[in-house]
Amino acid sequence: MSLTAEQAEAIKNELKRIAGDLNLSDEQKTKLHERLTSAADKLHEYKKSHPNVTREDIIKAVASHRTELRAHPLPQRPPDLVCDLPTRPEMALIYRLSGDLNPLHVDPEFACAAGFPRPVLHGLGTFGVVGRALLKAVCGYDPARLTAMSGRFSAPVFPGETIRSEFWRDGNVISFRARLVERDVVAINHGRAEVTDA
Repeated sequence: MSLTAEQAEAIKNELKRIAGDLNLSDEQKTKLHERLTSAADKLHEYKKSHPNVTREDIIKAVASHRTELRAHPLPQRPPDLVCDLPTRPEMALIYRLSGDLNPLHVDPEFACAAGFPRPVLHGLGTFGVVGRALLKAVCGYDPARLTAMSGRFSAPVFPGETIRSEFWRDGNVISFRARLVERDVVAINHGRAEVTDA
């Protein structure tokens, strides 16, 4: 099944219509349209170069890849180290400087329409706070010692909440999770970091 040029154009037009319906500035709409158009073009090119690939083939490949990505298991003992760091109420506004202009992070009406009681902190912001806690608690604030960090987002963080990072040390591997103190909810789970010795 391959897309015809007309189908690809129809997808582009529908994406443009969707972008136009969002409450975005003209600049944001243009950027979104460019990105969506680029994705539609890439899909069209892929379908042209792989004419026998079906939707089911793609779904199976994605499912197979996901099963390969196992969650990092956390130790079944109390954490070795704990570090509480607060987030600031205006933190999502500052993180917009990273280039993520999604209104979910700053517009209360948009956040409410998406099912959240208020704007949520960027994932990058949450990950950064946990990274800072890791540097503080484990690495003596030496960023050269932190060589890898990964984890799974499991709940949104609202700006102003305190993130409690819990760490388990097993040699140079640090397992971690991040819990929100005020709601007792895990925001990042199955975290794994690698550090070098001092």
